[in-house]
Amino acid sequence: MSASRSRWISSPSGTGVCFKLNLRRLFLLCALGLSSPGAALQPIQPTKDDEPAEEEKKSRLFLLLAYQPGWVAATSDFLAGHNEAGEPIERVQAFKVELGWQTDGTKDWEQRYRLPAFGIGVYKASFENGEELGAPVALYGWFTWPMFNVSRKLDVTTELSLGAAFNWNPFDPEVNPANDAVSTRVTFFAEWGLLARYALTPRLDLMAGGMFTHFSNGGTGFPNLGVNALTPVVRVGYHFQNDRPRFVRRELPPFEPFWEMTLAGGAGWKKVALEEGPEDFGVFAATFELSRHVHSMGKLVGGADWTYDDSANAGLDHVSSSDRMAVGLFGGYEHLIGRFSIPVSVGYYVARGREDDRLPALYQKIGLKYHVTDRLFVGLKTRFYNFTKADFVKWTLGYDFRRW
Repeated sequence: MSASRSRWISSPSGTGVCFKLNLRRLFLLCALGLSSPGAALQPIQPTKDDEPAEEEKKSRLFLLLAYQPGWVAATSDFLAGHNEAGEPIERVQAFKVELGWQTDGTKDWEQRYRLPAFGIGVYKASFENGEELGAPVALYGWFTWPMFNVSRKLDVTTELSLGAAFNWNPFDPEVNPANDAVSTRVTFFAEWGLLARYALTPRLDLMAGGMFTHFSNGGTGFPNLGVNALTPVVRVGYHFQNDRPRFVRRELPPFEPFWEMTLAGGAGWKKVALEEGPEDFGVFAATFELSRHVHSMGKLVGGADWTYDDSANAGLDHVSSSDRMAVGLFGGYEHLIGRFSIPVSVGYYVARGREDDRLPALYQKIGLKYHVTDRLFVGLKTRFYNFTKADFVKWTLGYDFRRW
């Protein structure tokens, strides 16, 4: 083993681990995890019936430092070792610095999540044998909430991070032709994990768990097989004040299920490989959605998508505008976090102007929405196929126009 490889933590077998993550199961696991009622369980702070003092009603600032050594999934030939170095890229180690704000439970949604926290962070990774891949740096926002508590000082939390990653060494047909994992200098960064958190002192926390990390350009560049990593994580948290916000239980207004109708439109772009080479195409979409708010943190959704994809049937003769249109029906779930929400759904194209066998009829969607007002929202959505491959990313603008 070379000196450079000796710095890396060995796998249980001593030979390194190279595996393929089952992203179909992960997609379903995330959807089920978001809909779990576990967020309604207690955090580690004790419950008291009296109202907190005025100065305690402010969200509190804290700092997190994390180390994540782990394994890279062999999602492409390049990562498996078919590169200029002839070595697999199967190990990664990352460091994170995060600044967080601890909520105090004065808002209804903070009560439902039992003192969640959110903030911003910086992620820096280095890959073993990763000179041809790059050393990405990500800037992101994150959100975490307690799922359940084991004892007064120990609880289990789940965390979601979304942002952008830079500093890649992307595919280039002349200087980096083997890199089929990343083809753009900027990619999306997404991370989800579970952690156990123990309060060592009033100010100091120790956390350990596991993270799944994903990098992709969402179909805006080609090739785009992406990079996925599974990493254990060790993290230390420091609160800048001794008196952390106490969870004060108060009775919330009773929830009454209701229906909602939504219209949304969006536009994006994608890069498609044609015989003449990769080419950029525009995508436009409109969505009608009917949803049922089944509890205070989520709703079931169903509806129809109309899509105009300029790449549909590209390269064929006599292609009309109607040949590039498609109509799909979908169903799914949308998880609500204050003004933010995370919609996840599965759809099926029931009509297409001209059949395009490059894309299957079954598709998937996942996104992030933010309500600017009670009814008006903006968002970003990615459409997938085969549960693993991004088709395109689009910005959306929508309005919830009827509720009953």
